[in-house]
Amino acid sequence: MFPTFTKVVAATALIALGVGSAHAKQGQYGNVEARDMYTLLAGKVLVRQLEDADRHSADVMTLQVSVFLPDGTSVNCAAFDGYVDGVAARTGWKPVIIEHKGDRERYPLLEVEAADGTSYGLLKYDGATGAYDIFGSIRGKWRHVLTGHIQSDIPAAVYTMCPDFPSAESLGTRVNTKQTSTNYRAMVAQDPGARVLRPDLVSDNIPERY
Repeated sequence: MFPTFTKVVAATALIALGVGSAHAKQGQYGNVEARDMYTLLAGKVLVRQLEDADRHSADVMTLQVSVFLPDGTSVNCAAFDGYVDGVAARTGWKPVIIEHKGDRERYPLLEVEAADGTSYGLLKYDGATGAYDIFGSIRGKWRHVLTGHIQSDIPAAVYTMCPDFPSAESLGTRVNTKQTSTNYRAMVAQDPGARVLRPDLVSDNIPERY
């Protein structure tokens, strides 16, 4: 998939989420080291909205919620433009390090393994607000594809969207009963969620050059 990349799994962190497919660096990088991604994401809830990558306007996905489990799996639920998916899906996740030998640099990506294949994305995280963005490689350029935030509780909307979603108790967390809307912006207006604020995990030392 990446003829000029060597992928190295981070030794200290076994897990992460990925969107898009990486092809070339395009001068853009994430801001969380691979070794810190597990600390940031494991046991947390990622709530997000997917932008139309081509038009940068209309929302393709109204709301998507994923619980990233410490065992390297995630449980996911989505509502697409008002259509309720209805089934909780599971994927695998882990942080990886990409080595770009031509530019003599290494940098972290988020990898997700789903039934339809493996994909990658750049994670940019705001430690002061808990917000994050995911960038994927589209036609050879890094494009913004996801925006959302990390919180420690599960939106109640999940159980409307996916009735079979595992209980919050079984996932080691709790339900945010105020977050009932299946529209991301409306849900955040109801309640911002118990945001995960870890400015100490934001790094200015990416990429590593050698």
